Amino acid sequence: MGLTLFVALDHINEPKRPSYKPLRLPLQDVYNIGGIGTMLVGHVVIGVINPGMVVTFGPSGLITEVNSVEMLSYQDMLGTSFTRKLLFAHRE
Repeated sequence: MGLTLFVALDHINEPKRPSYKPLRLPLQDVYNIGGIGTMLVGHVVIGVINPGMVVTFGPSGLITEVNSVEMLSYQDMLGTSFTRKLLFAHRE
């Protein structure tokens, strides 16, 4: 008899994120917060992002510097975990 599905899933190695490739960060939301600035919310798919980086957003070509990066983890009502990056990309 073979492995059960759960045992087989436990033996799968998580693929490594290709951090050497150019940054790919699909934006999910943009918040304009008075006194703080613009907060962009997205998920890093490829590459890395750090404070102080100058990034270009396509297709508009907007260029800005990343002021800070925070990670937010939460669960939805079904118990699915999500991780999002919060980027403070512009200060007023």
